[in-house]
Amino acid sequence: MTVAQGHSGGLNWLLDDLVGRVPAVRQSVVLSVDGLMMGASRGLTQEDAEHLSAVAAGFQSLARGPGGSSVAGRCGRRSSRWSRRSCS
Repeated sequence: MTVAQGHSGGLNWLLDDLVGRVPAVRQSVVLSVDGLMMGASRGLTQEDAEHLSAVAAGFQSLARGPGGSSVAGRCGRRSSRWSRRSCS
């Protein structure tokens, strides 16, 4: 079962386009500030998209960490990248 279109369908086509245009990208997920999955590219199951959103939310929380209070009120962007390497 892949990610349902639902309310996030407006972002799914955009993420599919991103994945199609950027050679190194295989899948993409957009999440809200509180870690809820807002959209996902084709090929991800609902469960996998929500899992990746939760992992990314954890990384965002760690990135804000102790320095988070010093940047209060500033707008910023964070990006996380994971790669899967073969064990051969």
